Amino acid sequence: MQNNIDYLLTSFSVDELLRLSGTSGQPVPAGLRSPIAFWDTDLPGSNAGRFLMGAGNTLRWNGTSGTPHPDECGGGRHRGMPASDGYLMAYPEETIFFSERGAYTRAWVTHGLIEAGFAGHPGAFPMLRRFYDWFDTCPYLPELLRRAGQGVQGMIANTRTYFTPVGKPEDIQVLQR
Repeated sequence: MQNNIDYLLTSFSVDELLRLSGTSGQPVPAGLRSPIAFWDTDLPGSNAGRFLMGAGNTLRWNGTSGTPHPDECGGGRHRGMPASDGYLMAYPEETIFFSERGAYTRAWVTHGLIEAGFAGHPGAFPMLRRFYDWFDTCPYLPELLRRAGQGVQGMIANTRTYFTPVGKPEDIQVLQR
C-alpha cells in the first residue's frame, strides 16, 4: 500500500494530471513534462481518473495521512468542467469515438469519481450523476452500443454507477440495450 501511495504522490504533478489538451479553454501551466503520447493525447483524462481511483481507494480503505486527497488528483479541480449539460470528459464530446475514449477514459474517470465519493468527497457522486444523466441519453449512445471496443470497459462503468448512492435504472438499461 505504501508503494502505491508513494507512486501517487511522486509520479505526476496535479497540473500534469489535469492537463486537458486545451479542451477547457484554460491555459496549460508552463514547465510541465511533455504529454505522454498515448495516455495524455489519445486518452486525455485517463491518468487523472487512474490517480483519483488510487487516492480514493487508499483513503477509503486505509485512511492514511499523507495520502493525496481526491481534490489533489482531480476530484475538485476540473478547469471549467463539467459542462452545463453534465459532460465532464477531458476531450471534446464529438471525439468520443477516437481510440478508446468513450469506453476506457470514461471507465477510469467513473471509477475515480466512485472511489472519491466513497472516500467522502462531497462533490464526486453529484458530478458522476450529472455525467451519466448526459451519457445515458447522449446522441452518441446508439453508435457506442454497437461498437464492441466501447462496450467492454463501458459496461463496467455503467454497472458500477448503478450501484452507487446516485445510481438510476437507466444506468443498467443502457447495458441491457
